[in-house]
Amino acid sequence: MNQQKMYTNITRQWLNNNQKTNKLIVHKNGDMFKYKGKSFLIDNHDIVLDFKKGELEFAEWLSSMTSKRIEVFPRFNKPANKKSADFKIGKEYFDYKHTYGCSNQLIYHNLEKAKGQSYNFIINVTNNKINKHNILMQLNYTFRRLKWVKIIAIKSKYGFYVYKRKNQ
Repeated sequence: MNQQKMYTNITRQWLNNNQKTNKLIVHKNGDMFKYKGKSFLIDNHDIVLDFKKGELEFAEWLSSMTSKRIEVFPRFNKPANKKSADFKIGKEYFDYKHTYGCSNQLIYHNLEKAKGQSYNFIINVTNNKINKHNILMQLNYTFRRLKWVKIIAIKSKYGFYVYKRKNQ
């Protein structure tokens, strides 16, 4: 059964549409930062610098490969249940997922519980043995099931690609 693709590859457009700033912003304790229009203080209690494995390395890599402004956000402990994205790339918020498994629904399962963090995701599948065809099948499945997801970027042994949900 041949299913219609739920996404389009926007890698070239996304990489070429930049601010020509090549600026990586990583906050420190005591910094004030804005998140979705509100100002917050990194106090190492309510808001902490607790980055995921590979998160800073990926931000540095992407910054060196593009001319995009990339801001890395700290983690919110309070207010309770505050979900936040890991990066702001240009004007868009992205959550970063570093995966290790190799199931047929790896991408879907990494995103299904992330509603509210972001509509856009970057998934690092470099450490997996998933082939390119399987990645594309998983993208289609994920876009079909998670209607709220807009963009999924994939970094794998096959390169870095950015995919956007097609308007249906």
